[in-house]
This record gives sequence, C-alpha cells and structure tokens, in this order.
Amino acid sequence: MSEWTGIKAISAGARHTVGLREDGTVVAVGDNYRGQTNVSDWTGIKAIFAGDGHTVGLREDGSVVAVGDNQHGQTNLSVWTGIKAISVGDYHTVGLKEDGSVVAVGVNEYGQTNVTDWTGIKEISAGNYHTVGLREDGSVVAAGANWYGQTNVTDWTGIKEISAGGEHTVGLREDGSVVAVGANWYGQTNVSDWTGIKAISAGGGHIVGLREDGSVVAVGANSYGATNVSDWTGIKAISTGFAHTVGLREDGSVIAVGYNRQGYGDVSDWTGIKAISAGHTHTIGLREDGSVVAVGYNAQGATNVFSWTGIVAPGCGAPSTPEEITEAVNEMLTSGEIEGSGNSA
Repeated sequence: MSEWTGIKAISAGARHTVGLREDGTVVAVGDNYRGQTNVSDWTGIKAIFAGDGHTVGLREDGSVVAVGDNQHGQTNLSVWTGIKAISVGDYHTVGLKEDGSVVAVGVNEYGQTNVTDWTGIKEISAGNYHTVGLREDGSVVAAGANWYGQTNVTDWTGIKEISAGGEHTVGLREDGSVVAVGANWYGQTNVSDWTGIKAISAGGGHIVGLREDGSVVAVGANSYGATNVSDWTGIKAISTGFAHTVGLREDGSVIAVGYNRQGYGDVSDWTGIKAISAGHTHTIGLREDGSVVAVGYNAQGATNVFSWTGIVAPGCGAPSTPEEITEAVNEMLTSGEIEGSGNSA
C-alpha cells in the first residue's frame, strides 16, 4: 500500500477502509470485489462513508459520488443535490438535504426508502431494512421493516440522538435517559432504567451507554463478555463492534472486552489515543499525533493503516448486512456460545 498522508477522516466498511485527504481526494485499501475502493479520481470530497460493499462520498457542493455494489441501485446517487448528511443501510442509501427533507435509493422491499414526505429532519440513521429520522423538535419518524417493532418510534419525544441497529432502534433523550425498540432476543433494548447517559453505541446484539461520570453500562448478548463493562472508569468514548466493546480512557489508553478471535480486542498497549472505532472484525484508534493504529482481521488489507499520518477522525462500519450477521450468529451457534441474556452493568 502506498503511503497515506494528509488524511483528515477515515471510514471502515466490512472489509475495506477509506481515507479522506485534506485536499478533498480519497484513498482506499482492502476488498475491491465490487469496485468499492475505486476512488482515486474523486475530488472535492468533504465526507466519506464505507458500507458493506460500497463507498459513498459527499462533495463540498452537496453532490454525491459512489462506487461498489449496486445490485439494488444503492449507488444511484449522481442526481442528488443539496445533501448535507448520508447514512448507509443494508442495501439502501439515505441522504439528508439542507432543507430538512430526505431522499433514499436502493432496495425498498419493506418500505425503507419511503422517506420523500419527511420534513424538518436534522439527523438520519439507516439500519438493515429500516430508516430513522430525528426531527428538529426532538420527535422521531421511521420507515421500513417492523418485524420486531423497530419502527415504533412515533411516541418518542425529547430525543437528541438516534441510532438504527440491525433490527432495533435506540434514542438518547435530552435528559440523559434512553429508549429502545425492536429485537430484544438478548435483552438489548432493556435500557429504560438508564440515567445520566451522554453517549450510546449499539453493537450486533448489545447496547452500551456512557455516563456523564465516565462509567459505562451495557445490556444484551454477553456470550463473549461484550457487556462486561461495570468496572470501567474514566471513560470518555465508547464504540461497539458486532460482539466486542471498546472504551477510550481520559488518559488516552484503551480497554476492550468481548469476542477476540482475530485480535480486535488487543488494545491494552495503545497510548496517546484520541478517538476509537470498533468495526465488525477490526478496531481502529486515532492518536493525538494524527497517526492510526489498528488490530483485527486483515485478510484483504483493511488494517494496513500503520503508515497513515495527519488523520483527524476514524470511523468503523458495524455489521449491517444479513450475510454478515448470519455468518457471525452461525459461528456462535456452532460454538455453543450464543446465550446472551440481557446483562446490565
């Protein structure tokens, strides 16, 4: 891999990693089976988003470019204008316009792209087969699959942050309480008693909350210990992967619990870290000096970041496709370790 310099943002998909340079150009490494790393000719980019098999770039002028998997039209974004934010779902892509309206393309089998009548939206989040929008007034709208009640958000109020997981939706209220709806196989939506929360992160089968005092709470699948965070202190940031949880301490050190078969929890020797992100099969840390460290699965070179410098912010893609989730769950079933039961820290 050629040396990456002048990077200001990164985003990690399932098996590829993308970097945005200060000059608005883009670089990428990793799996390119569907052309998702063919970004060398992009210019004028201000934000990047790496999905499972595709990559999206938001230009300074509000237009959008995309490469990679397009079997459902999820990269048909060339006609979009006036976009200020993007969220990538399973096989659909959602864009938030400057005027608060929303556009979406891709598979619409369950109505997940039926967002054309949304107005006054300030934040969007795309799950596997559903889409969620946060309005300026703190209310929430949702469209798409509702098999487990993941779009039952019409009565939510006072919300300041939303996150659409695979089959569940989480909302953080202004008062520090948390609400969640959807799949609850492992107790991952049992958050009604949480208080003093300032940040939330949803993993494959668990949800983690960071309290104002630097302590951490978690509910959901714990077969690999991903919710064993009750003794964490001095935490300033959290990030969840499919079955692991990572915490960034105030002193710049990092702690991790959960599934570690590929070594994506081997972060105990990291120092001087200012940002973290946990993906499906790897973990990324951004150092104060702008360099990047990474651990975990590297079959397609997705963690070949040790020559990166001048980084501003990292980002990892959690598993979002049925194939990824099925693969992970089947592995857990085979090993007999899939017994999450709603543990709370």
